[in-house]
Amino acid sequence: MKESKQLLGIALPAMVEQFLQMLMGFVDNYLVAQLGIIAVSGVSIANNMLAIYQALFIAIGGAISSLLSRHLAQKKISKQFQSITDALLLTTLISLLLGFLSIIGSKNLLSMLGASAPVARSGGLYLAIVGGGIISLGLLTSLGAIVRV
Repeated sequence: MKESKQLLGIALPAMVEQFLQMLMGFVDNYLVAQLGIIAVSGVSIANNMLAIYQALFIAIGGAISSLLSRHLAQKKISKQFQSITDALLLTTLISLLLGFLSIIGSKNLLSMLGASAPVARSGGLYLAIVGGGIISLGLLTSLGAIVRV
């Protein structure tokens, strides 16, 4: 029973985090639906790109947790701090690259996915705004992984 409580204590914040992100996406879609079908289509395609970004950050978060857990078990505190620094640097660099790509090439990315010109234009604007600030999601995911260890 004690292990179940510990597991729930670790899993519950992650579940709440995922729920809030899904709720934000739901509200986004509702608000965008007021603008018309082209806007909804553009945001939907842009969200596919953002889901890829999120999957990348989740994978990095898993690697961070694994590495930090190993260092913690081996009582290698200096390696733990170095790993945290490296993880945050890697997250920042990848986030900046993805953010830059989202701002500069958003319309082209969506066109390559098969979006028509009006859909790519409206989705590109959304991807540039949301994807341009992807560093917040990257750091949220990495810092969450660090705190959970």
